[in-house]
Amino acid sequence: MNNYLKLGLSLGLSLVLFACQAPQSNSHNLRILRFQGIGEAEVQANQAGMTITLNALNPNFKTARKSLLEEAGKLNKLLDEAGVAETDRVTNRIDVNKEYDWTNRGRVFKGYRHTYSMYVTFKDLAAMEEVYPLLLEHTDWNTGYISYSHSNMDSLNQVANTLALEKAKALAENMAEQAGIKNLIITQVANVALSENVVSMRANNNSDDHYSYETMANQVYKSKSLVSIHEGKIKVQRSVNVEFAGE
Repeated sequence: MNNYLKLGLSLGLSLVLFACQAPQSNSHNLRILRFQGIGEAEVQANQAGMTITLNALNPNFKTARKSLLEEAGKLNKLLDEAGVAETDRVTNRIDVNKEYDWTNRGRVFKGYRHTYSMYVTFKDLAAMEEVYPLLLEHTDWNTGYISYSHSNMDSLNQVANTLALEKAKALAENMAEQAGIKNLIITQVANVALSENVVSMRANNNSDDHYSYETMANQVYKSKSLVSIHEGKIKVQRSVNVEFAGE
């Protein structure tokens, strides 16, 4: 990941420090530190996708269908030559409609319009740049907008979560040192407000070493993240709430 990721990190910090009564098994009072960390991971887009729609119109149903199949064959040949795998071509629409013209005499039948729509993922952006002008040359082919993405979004989410957790830990340790808090441990990690959390890890006083920040990131990364694309790059932003306890 480190070879191709350019990582940025910003932290929105919300801190509450208060005393609470420890469990009966512990005679000391615990003090709680709560942080909301925001981690960001940024990477260059390495793939793109678009919808390609083919049309064929003819008064004869079979002729229109034959024309559409011929156009589909041309498209698949073009994609084959560009190195697009068949698994990266997904048919998402096949449709047939009667089409009419309206004149002073009323409705006039034009023919049967056959429509075929395919979503294509280009894992080689250079190949897409070569194919795109060729797609535009065909009058019966329509191309949708280009959607850029990255092939490893799960890893980006995990990186953003790990960054947020590590930053929260560093700030908590700094605050604990200034406030004279010792034996700092993580008691909760969640991707929602801690009062409503659905992913929670309660640690015993000596259990901090049992959890790595990568492990905790894996447990919370599945929630929806904020993904933005700008200047050919994809930025994933993750928000994580962390609770620390110390004496």
